Amino acid sequence: MCTVARARLFAGAPARLVSLAPPAGAVSPLDPPPPWLGWGHDRRGVWPWPDDLDADLNARPGPGRLDDLGRRVRERLLATRLEPVVGHGDFESQNVRWIGDEPYAVHDWDSVVALPEPAIAGAAAADRHLRLLRRRLRQRTPHRRLPGRA
Repeated sequence: MCTVARARLFAGAPARLVSLAPPAGAVSPLDPPPPWLGWGHDRRGVWPWPDDLDADLNARPGPGRLDDLGRRVRERLLATRLEPVVGHGDFESQNVRWIGDEPYAVHDWDSVVALPEPAIAGAAAADRHLRLLRRRLRQRTPHRRLPGRA
């Protein structure tokens, strides 16, 4: 199956899960979301506290354009007036099992969130995009042998 067809299948699955989920108001609060969806945090600065580092990302100087992009995206997401929906906040390919063209199982439900649907879809799309980018970079980067290794 071509990459475009796979991407379409992968894009439709989170929307289907959202359509099957109960309304956000009908479930217990799902806060806080995982850090990669934590744009609504109450800390100073752009970046939420990461779950894989003991470091304040706001205290570290980063590329200015990345911080500026993060600030603008955060402002836009905080300004949204869309109702939250229940969805999967970590919809990565390793968390989905397929049978043919149908998702058979979705794992890692400790990342269930109640956020506006564009935020959930955007997180899934970003993961897919980054995964494809990493694959392309690996294909273009020649492997170097370490000294002393065959």
